[in-house]
Amino acid sequence: LEKRAKKIVRGETMADIGTDHGFLPIDLYVRGVCPKVVMADISDKALNRARTHGKGVPGIPADCYRVGDGLSPIKPGEVDVVVLAGMGAILMTEILSDGANIARTVKKFVFQPRNYPAILRHWLYENGFHIVHESLVREGRHLCEIIVAKPGKAEDSDSGNVSGGIFGKIDEDWSKDDIRWEIPPWYGFMDDPLAGEFLHRKLERERRVRREVQKRQTPDTEHLARLESRIHYLKDLVEMRESDDRL
Repeated sequence: LEKRAKKIVRGETMADIGTDHGFLPIDLYVRGVCPKVVMADISDKALNRARTHGKGVPGIPADCYRVGDGLSPIKPGEVDVVVLAGMGAILMTEILSDGANIARTVKKFVFQPRNYPAILRHWLYENGFHIVHESLVREGRHLCEIIVAKPGKAEDSDSGNVSGGIFGKIDEDWSKDDIRWEIPPWYGFMDDPLAGEFLHRKLERERRVRREVQKRQTPDTEHLARLESRIHYLKDLVEMRESDDRL
């Protein structure tokens, strides 16, 4: 929650879609970061947790609690930032697709997909969004990815991409199943203390899969070739980070 909150700048208005307990928008409002927040969820029952936690917080208007599917509870241009977290990437892309007329009026999205981040990154690129920042946060034994994106092409952004424009640098020849959607090249040099551990975990997972494939009586040579390519790519990213650390 704290890591997501840091992606929102003082003075920005925000909506939390699938807000559940409402902790993030309530915190941002109480601390004076956001002058307006919207807490939206699929049903009255789902929204009651946020209402309970927001009860007694001075100044939060009753209409900040909204029932509806996806982006439908907010009006076009009503908020600067939309947060989508704690759900799968496929659902996120469905929400963005179904609410495209609203999504185009949002200045910034903060995503924390529970799974399949490659699907989200690919959808963003294919549908005219660009990634402006990524970071990692530890949640138990998991390393969760936080993706910040804006509508429009990177070169059209008034703020540009952070860290010298390293984010969102995507080549048109990336196929849909390219590993770079899953683990983008900027993980090799982005400024995040968890990135090295993240890459090592991914590399070890690929090596485990390779060992299992090699144990088979008749190993799938095409599968092995794909694994070797993925391992080579991840090793390059790990070496890139370790080289920077030595400097």
